[in-house]
Amino acid sequence: MKTILQYNFFICFRLFCIIVTVPIFGQVSKGRQLTVADYPLWHTLRQHQLSDNGNWLSYKLDYDGLPDTLFVKHTKSAKSYTFPKGYSDSFIGNNAFGCLDNSKTFHLLNLTNGVVLRKSNIASYESLNGTMLLFSDLEGIKGNLTLTDLDLKVLQTYKDVHSYAISHDRKSVVFTTSSNTKNAVYVINLDRGTEKKLVVESSTHSFTSLTWSGTKDSFAFISNPTGVLNLADAILYHYNEKEALQSVTRAEGNWTKNFEIASTDLSGIHVSDDGERVLFILKEKLESSGKMAVSAVQVWNGDDETLYPYAKVSRKSPGHLGIWWPAEHRMIVTGSTDKAIAMVGGAQKFVLAKSFSKLQPSIKYDADSDYTFTDFETGKEHPFLNQHPGESDYFYNSPNNRFIVYFRLDHWWVYDIKKGTHLNLTKNLTVQFSEEDYDKPDAPPPYGIGGFTKDDRALLLYDKHDIWEINSDGSGAKKLTNGRSSQIVYRLSGIYDATTAIKSWMMPQVPIVDNDSMLVEGIASDFSTSGYYKLSKFKIQNMTTVAKRLKHLLKAKNCDYYTFTQDDYNSPLEIVGMEGNGKTSSIFKSNKHHYQYNWGKSDLISYQNKKGKALKGILFYPFDFDATKKYPMVVQIYQKQSQLLHAYTNPGLHNGSGFNKTNLTSTGYFVLYPDIVYEIGNPGFSALDCVVAATKAAIASGFIDKENIGLTGHSFGGYETDFIITQTNMFKTAIAGAGVSDFISGYLSYGVSYKRHDAWRFENDQFRMKKSLFEDWEGYRNNSPITFAEQVKTPLLSWAGEIDAQVNKDQTMAFYFALRKLNKSHVMLLYPGEGHVLLDRKNQEDLSNKLVEWFDYYLKGKERKPDWLNP
Repeated sequence: MKTILQYNFFICFRLFCIIVTVPIFGQVSKGRQLTVADYPLWHTLRQHQLSDNGNWLSYKLDYDGLPDTLFVKHTKSAKSYTFPKGYSDSFIGNNAFGCLDNSKTFHLLNLTNGVVLRKSNIASYESLNGTMLLFSDLEGIKGNLTLTDLDLKVLQTYKDVHSYAISHDRKSVVFTTSSNTKNAVYVINLDRGTEKKLVVESSTHSFTSLTWSGTKDSFAFISNPTGVLNLADAILYHYNEKEALQSVTRAEGNWTKNFEIASTDLSGIHVSDDGERVLFILKEKLESSGKMAVSAVQVWNGDDETLYPYAKVSRKSPGHLGIWWPAEHRMIVTGSTDKAIAMVGGAQKFVLAKSFSKLQPSIKYDADSDYTFTDFETGKEHPFLNQHPGESDYFYNSPNNRFIVYFRLDHWWVYDIKKGTHLNLTKNLTVQFSEEDYDKPDAPPPYGIGGFTKDDRALLLYDKHDIWEINSDGSGAKKLTNGRSSQIVYRLSGIYDATTAIKSWMMPQVPIVDNDSMLVEGIASDFSTSGYYKLSKFKIQNMTTVAKRLKHLLKAKNCDYYTFTQDDYNSPLEIVGMEGNGKTSSIFKSNKHHYQYNWGKSDLISYQNKKGKALKGILFYPFDFDATKKYPMVVQIYQKQSQLLHAYTNPGLHNGSGFNKTNLTSTGYFVLYPDIVYEIGNPGFSALDCVVAATKAAIASGFIDKENIGLTGHSFGGYETDFIITQTNMFKTAIAGAGVSDFISGYLSYGVSYKRHDAWRFENDQFRMKKSLFEDWEGYRNNSPITFAEQVKTPLLSWAGEIDAQVNKDQTMAFYFALRKLNKSHVMLLYPGEGHVLLDRKNQEDLSNKLVEWFDYYLKGKERKPDWLNP
C-alpha cells in the first residue's frame, strides 16, 4: 500500500512539475481579463535622442495619443529624470540636457549633478557653439531673443525681433526687427562677442526669408515694400563678412512682369554651399481675369494639358530659377513656361528641368518627362533624359558632386557631370535591382541606394537581398553579402540614410560610407527575425539577431555605442543598448502591466493562390487560448501585411479606421492578416483568390470556427471586402470602410485630393487595371462590387467620412443604395466633417466600439442586438 501511494505521489509530482515549468501554449491560464476600462493604461514609447558619448538617452511616453512625459535615462545605470509634458528635447554637449514643457518653461538639466535650472516664457530655444543658449519668446508678430550661458545667465537681449535664422556651424545668428518707424536686419558673430551688427534698415521695406549658406558664413534675404502686395520693387540681399552687403533690385535682375519671387513659399531662396550664389524660385503671378476670376464660369477644355483646377487654380511647379552671383554682379534666369524646375544639384551648380507638356494628357500620376541639364556657370542647356518614367524620379548627388545617380528602366546609371556622359552601371549584372515581385502596371521601383564610398569611387546598391559595391566608372562590381542563399535581406542601417534636401527643389545627397566597416541590418525574408551586423572586407559579423522587430537605430556620435527598439506581437516596445561588440542590455521596457494578461502569440501561415504562388499570412491568437476550443476569426485585408508579424499593438479606441487587432484578440477572436498578390487587370478576383486560400489555411489549424468568420478592410481593403462578399459566402459578416464600389464611376471621377482625373488610380496604380475603361469595359465591370450586388448574402457594415477627398463617399453610398434596393442586410455609417480616416476622438471611439459590437453580434451569437442596429 505504501509503495502504491509513493508511486502515485511521484506521478502527481512529475505532472505538477511539467504543468508549472513547461510553457505549453494552449493551456488555459489565469491572467487578467483585458477590458475597455484598461485601455488607458497603455502608452506609446517614442525614442528621441542619444547623447554624443552614449551615456544618456531621451524618450517619451504618450498615453492614448496624448503627450505625457519626457524621460532622460542613463544607458548603463538606473539613474533617470522626468519632465512632464516635455518636448523639443536635446543634449547640449555631454553634460547637459534641455527641453520645453507646455507651460512654456525651459528646463536645463546638469547631467553630472542632477541640478535643474528653469527659465519661463520660452517659445523655443537653440544651443549655440556649445557654450551658449538662444531663447525666443516669439509667438505673434514679434518678441525678444535672449542669449545666455549654460548657467542661464543672461548675456544679451535683443528686442522687437520678427524672425531669425542660425548658421549651420551654429556660431552666428541673423535676425530681423520691426518697430513703428523702421525695420532692420542684424547679425551676431559669437566668435566676436554678443553685440549685434546692423546689416540694413529701412522705413519703407520689411525683410523676410532669412537663409544661411550650407557651409559658408553668409546669408541672403528679401526686402519687400511694407504693406504692399505688389512686389515690383523687391530687393534681394546677400551678406558676408568679406563683401559685406550686396543687393539687386527686381529691375536690375531683369525679372519679367509675369513672375515674382516665391518669398513666402517653402521653396523660397537659397544660398549655395560655397556662399557664392543666391538661388531663388520665380513663380507665375495669378491671373486676374479670364478663367481665373473667382466669379467666372469654369471652362474645362478637353484640349487642356491638365485639368482646370490643377492648371488654372493651383500654382504650377516653378518654371523659372534665378541665379545671382553677388560678387560678380551677374544674374541669369533659367527655365521656360513649358518646363518645371525638377531639382538643383552639384553643390547648387546646375539645374534639371523637366518638360511633360507634349506627353500630356498622361494617365500616370506623374507624367513621363523630358529632362534638360543647365550649367549655371555657362547658362547653356542641353538634353539630359528623354521620356523618363514619371514614377522613376530617383535622382541623387554623389557626396563630392562628381555624379548624378539615377534609376531608369530597371537599371542604375551615373552621369559624369564634368564629362557629360551617361553610364549604365548594372546592365551586365544578372541580378535585378528593381522590385522582383512588383505587381502594379507602372515601372517597378528600385530596391534602393545605400551610399558612396570615399572620393565617389563606388556606389552601394541593393538587390532583393544583398548589398553590392559597384565602381562608379563601371570597372567592376562586388556582392558584399550573401543574403539570397540565407534568405536574409541586408541593408545599410538607417544611420546612413540619404540627406534630406534642404529645399523641396534640391537634389538629395547620398552619404559617404566607409566600406571597411559598415553597420548593416538584416531581416529574414519572412520577417521572422531581425538583426544588426558589422560588415567589413566581405565578412559579415552578427552583432544581435532576435525573433522580434528591430527599429529606430541610433548611434552615439563620439563612440561605438547604439540604441534601438524591439517589440513582438506579445512583447511591448523596449529600448535596447548595444556595445560595439554586440553585447546588448535593456534600457527601458514599456507597458510592464502587459504581462498581467495572457496575450497570445502570432504565427506565420503558408498558402498558395490558384496560380501556385507561395504566400504568407499572420495568424494572431486570442488571449487565454485553449487548444480544445474553437474560436471566431476576423480577417483583416489590404495588400501585403506579413511584415507586421512582430508588431505590438496597444489596445485602444483611438485610430482612424476603427480596427484594432488587440481589441479583438483580447475578447476571444483569432485575427488573420493575409498577404495578397495581384494579376494585372483583375484586382478583385486576385484578392478573392488569396483571401479565401489564406482563410482555408487558417481553418486547417483546427482552432477556427469556420461558421463564424468575419472580413474587414479600409480604403483599398474596403474595396476588396465589398468585392469578396459578392463572390463567396465564406464570411458570416463583413465591415468595409471608405471603399470604391463602382470602377466605372470611379474611373470617370475627379480626385479632390490631387486635383486630377482619378483614372490614374485605376490604370496605373493600386487598382492595377493597366488598360483604360474604354479598352476594357468588361474588366472594369467584372471587378466592381456593385456589378454583383445581387449576389451578396453577407450582412455588411460600411462607413465613410462625409468629406472624404481620397475616396468619394458616393462610392460607399452607391453600394448602400444597391444593397438597400435589393433588400440585403446592410448598415452604413456616415461621419460628418470626417475625411478618409477619422480624426475626431469621439468619432474614433464610436467606430471602434461599433466594429466590435457588430462582430460580437454576428460572430459570437449575442442575443441582444445593439440599439444602433435597430431600424
